[in-house]
This record gives sequence, structure tokens and C-alpha cells, in this order.
Amino acid sequence: MKKQYCYSWNDEIYHGRFDTEQEAIDHAKKDDEYAEYVYIGTCTEPKLRWCSNEEQIIESILDNLAEDMGEASESFEVNRTDELVLANMIDETVQRWISECEIKPSCYIVLDGHKVELI
Repeated sequence: MKKQYCYSWNDEIYHGRFDTEQEAIDHAKKDDEYAEYVYIGTCTEPKLRWCSNEEQIIESILDNLAEDMGEASESFEVNRTDELVLANMIDETVQRWISECEIKPSCYIVLDGHKVELI
């Protein structure tokens, strides 16, 4: 992601995405021509994270098997190694889905917020 900048009046809620720090300052001045200062930060794309939930999938399989087969289903066991294989497969699938669908958040994390005097 190309470096972009944003501005804030309170160092909490930031606005916009600008190619240069000066563009962010200029836009802030247009928003409030009487402001004495503004905070400028660097927009950083957040990393998407998720929980694989392999345990819930396996539990669902076991519950459904028990419902369908009764006590006979108790012979069905999944070991930790197999759980980890499933978790990796889920993670790979989610990552491929994000990539193929070009899913990106429209929000950003603000780094390096610093106060700039406008007068």
C-alpha cells in the first residue's frame, strides 16, 4: 500500500486519505480555517485476522454423527494432529478467498499521529 496521510482534530478520529502530509494539512485548513493545530497521521492497512474454529466444526460433526448413529458414533475420534490439519486448510481457504475476492477494509490504523501548528 502506498503511504497515505490523514488528519484529526482530537488525535482520536481521523479523516481522509491523502497522498502527502501537506495535502492532509491543506484539507484540514479548508475544513476549519480558524483551527490553530491539527494532528496528522499515517494511514496503515489493518491485517485481517480470524479464528479457524476447527474445534466447532469437529464438534458439529460429532454431534450430528451422534444424532444419526447413537452410541455407535463414540468410536469416531479426531486427534490433535488432524485438528491442526483442518485449521491449516481453513486458514488457507480464507486467505485464498480474501485474495481472490480482493477483500480489503476501508478503515485504517493511524500511526505516527503528531500535532502540526496551523498558524
